[in-house]
Amino acid sequence: METVQAYAALRSASGRSRFDPGAPVTTANVREFHADPETRATAARILTALGFTVTGSGPLGVSFSGPADLVERIFRVTLACPPPASLSIPDELAPVVERVSLSGEVTFWDPTTRRGSVADKE
Repeated sequence: METVQAYAALRSASGRSRFDPGAPVTTANVREFHADPETRATAARILTALGFTVTGSGPLGVSFSGPADLVERIFRVTLACPPPASLSIPDELAPVVERVSLSGEVTFWDPTTRRGSVADKE
């Protein structure tokens, strides 16, 4: 079974988004984009509860991995080439996660694709 590596970009404590084109991240302001420790812990706890393995975390995000079929089920996406345009993010993650990237390359989640809880769908 294929293992997928992914990265969850966390919501910052300041409310600023590093993905906002009008808010470039620089060495002078990078701390404004850091998530607070509670947000990091919450994201890791939710990802673990969903069945993923958290492989690391830092002030900007959480790295995680899991079987391809789990990624497809949780994020409601079919993994293929070319990669999907967006992932459907569970409500549990939306308050703490701003974006999700697979394989550390391309971002596949747009906040407009938010959906209900994984538990609601099973």
